[in-house]
Order: sequence, then C-alpha cells, then structure tokens
Amino acid sequence: MQLLDKWLNPAQNGLIGLDIGSGAVKLVALRSASSGWRASCAAWAEIVPSDDKATQRSNTLEAVRACLSQIPSSSGRYAVCGLSGPDAAVRGFTFPTLPLDALEKAVRFEAQQVCPMDMQHAVLDYQLLMPSADAEGPKAQSGVMVAGVEQAVNERCRLVKEAGAKVALMDADGLAALNCLSELEDLALYRTVALIDLGAHYTNVIMLGANGLPFVRDLNTGSESLIAQAAEKTEQAVETVRQWIWDADGEPMPEAGRMAFHQASRPLAMNINETLKYYASQEKSPFVERVYLCGAGAMVRPLVDLLCDALPTEVSVFDPFAAIRFDSSVTGAELLTTRGPAFTAAAGLAMRTV
Repeated sequence: MQLLDKWLNPAQNGLIGLDIGSGAVKLVALRSASSGWRASCAAWAEIVPSDDKATQRSNTLEAVRACLSQIPSSSGRYAVCGLSGPDAAVRGFTFPTLPLDALEKAVRFEAQQVCPMDMQHAVLDYQLLMPSADAEGPKAQSGVMVAGVEQAVNERCRLVKEAGAKVALMDADGLAALNCLSELEDLALYRTVALIDLGAHYTNVIMLGANGLPFVRDLNTGSESLIAQAAEKTEQAVETVRQWIWDADGEPMPEAGRMAFHQASRPLAMNINETLKYYASQEKSPFVERVYLCGAGAMVRPLVDLLCDALPTEVSVFDPFAAIRFDSSVTGAELLTTRGPAFTAAAGLAMRTV
C-alpha cells in the first residue's frame, strides 16, 4: 500500500476521500469533468467523545459507518485516508543526483534523522519533484517524504474495513489539504503561501515556497481545545461556550465569553506566527504572502477574526466548494454549502490517484 502518490498532481480514479478526525468523520466523493471537479456525495458524522479507548474506537467506527452509508450504490468503496499529529511526519529533502537504490537508502537515512518516530516501526514513502540545478553547483534531486506510524496505518485500515470499505491509499492530512488548495487556487501568484487547517484538536500549518517542497508543522491545539479553555475561564459548561462560538453570527456572544475565547486563542495565533517566521528564516524565502484558513475552525468567526488581525499578511477562508461544483440534489449538498472549509482535507484525499 502506498502512503503517498502524486501529491501535487491529482487525478480522479473513483476514490472517496475519508477524513477521520478526532471529533468528526468527513466523506467526499468527487469526479472530474471537462469543466472541473464535481462532488457526487458528502457526509459528516460526529464522533461521540469518550475517555475509554475501546469506547472511543467503537464510536469512531460508528461514525465511519454512518458516512459510508450515505454513498450511492453506484459508487465504489475504495477510500483514501490520512494521518496527522504524532502519527505522521512530512519532510522535504534535497540530495545530489543518485541512482535509485542509493536514493532510497538516502531517504530512509534522512527519515531516521528528521522524523520524530521509530522508523523501524514506521511506513515510509517519498516522491521526487522535477530535478533542479544550483546556479553554480551540480544537479540535485528534491522531493518530499511521508512517514506514518505502522501501528496507526494498520489500525486505520482495520477500522475502515470493519466499516465496510477498503483503504486504497494512505496520505498525510496536511498534504491532502495542500493538494486541494493547489488544485483549485493559482498559487503561482505567490512566492510563499500557508494553509492553516484548524481542526478540533490539532492545527496543521502547511507552507509551500518557491522550491516546491512542503513544510508541515502540527500544533496540539484546535477549536475544541480553545472552547474548553474558554469554558474553564468563564466557569461555564463546555456545551454552553460551544453554543456561543457557533452562534457567533446570530445572538451576540456574552462579553465574558468573547474575552475568554480571545485569550485562549492568542497562544495559537502566536504559535502560527512563529511557524511562519521560522519557515522564512530556515528556507531563506520571503515571508508568507498569503494565508488560507480551512478546517472546522475556519467556520468559527471569532477565531477567524483573531487570526486575520494577528497574522501580518493577507488572510482568507478557503472553501473548496466555491470552485467544486455540485447539484443541490446530491447527498450532503447542504453540508458542502454550509461547511465547505471543513471538507478541505477530505476533498484533497478524494483527488488522489493510485
């Protein structure tokens, strides 16, 4: 099984994108047409949280089954899934031109140095980009490697099989989201861009510069983490604060709730800013010229407003289904209309090919 394939050159092959997050499962089925991408199905199922590991797995399985039950009978049940957080690592590399066998050894050795996991118990894949040449040096080979914890890969495959489908390809969630963005937006307009995937419990910061190599950093904070912190500060129930946040465009949020959520969100904004600065210094590239926000957190208006103010560049919410067409009659059409940014990774997974 492949971990990675044509991460910036997607093509449709009848696969479904199955984004199994920590708080919800999102599913998207796409097909390519002469006019671009079209969605044929979408589904969303919340994962009931539990502190018990076995119960949490059972709840996740039920959420996956609920999403798969929405697929039309004419669609296949081959899924592309992703890993994130400590279960996956994405790293770029540049080597002198090497024979294939030497290149594979070099990639594995590099992975042992830079990937924060035991590579003896990890699955590793890589893809080369077009060869480049230094102005005064020999030709070089650049590419991207993806490492996944073997146990996490196997568990994800078992889970999907128990739910009634089969994993055709494993990916990294950050690359899948970038895959979707690069397919639908003209990134050539910018020398350096960032995609911030705001999940429930993790935030992925994905950078792409002129060298074509992605840089991915996972932050252990998401929208649910911020809501929990705000609830503690205001001494309110988590569900009460969640209702305040998600109804931010309706009833005015209490001032105490607004201030608490703002205070909880500031460290995340600072960490994102530090990541952007670190990337610019390490890659010797211009500071990011455009920031896109996606994920469920990109639908939280107070968080979006804070990031727009805190990040020193142009910031906008990326909704892939502003470009991907779909009929109002397809299953999940309302989800794509109201929650489009949250389906970014799922759409990127669905764009993969084997």
